[in-house]
Amino acid sequence: MGVLTATDNKWSVIDSRHDVLIRRRLEDVFRFVATDFFDNYPRWSPEVCELEKLTAGEMAVGVKARQVRLDAGYRSEALFRVTQFERGHILRFTSLSKPRFEVCYRFDRVDIDTRLSFDFRTELPLYLLPVRGYLEKIIRQGGRRVVTNLKMLLEAEAEAAMETQVGGSAGRC
Repeated sequence: MGVLTATDNKWSVIDSRHDVLIRRRLEDVFRFVATDFFDNYPRWSPEVCELEKLTAGEMAVGVKARQVRLDAGYRSEALFRVTQFERGHILRFTSLSKPRFEVCYRFDRVDIDTRLSFDFRTELPLYLLPVRGYLEKIIRQGGRRVVTNLKMLLEAEAEAAMETQVGGSAGRC
């Protein structure tokens, strides 16, 4: 991932990658996660207390935002921007503030379903290195929670839509 380079100290970098198969069309998953990110992100990441889009217009490379999160009792504020947006394929954010981080959502079609990959990478500041193991555990749990929450939200939404269609047509017979 691009924000952290090979010259960074490996001991200060934490990587987390998680994949999930979502029983929804790629176009639906991409729309929910990427195109409508600012509407839906707090739904799959309840740690987000505030989310503010700082750039007008549709989701695109260059869009900037600010978020405030509360993770395991730790409050953080971050500015970030979209560094890659390829419709149907990828959404990548890079931090504009410290600590540095990069987040990437990748979307791959698997038959009629979608494989969603979530990558998070951060460089810890020196003062957090003594608790690196604890933070790595929290970050990895958070990554698993992101893909699990997205799967549950998207598949439940699809089920509700199907039940509405089935229930709606049954009432007319």
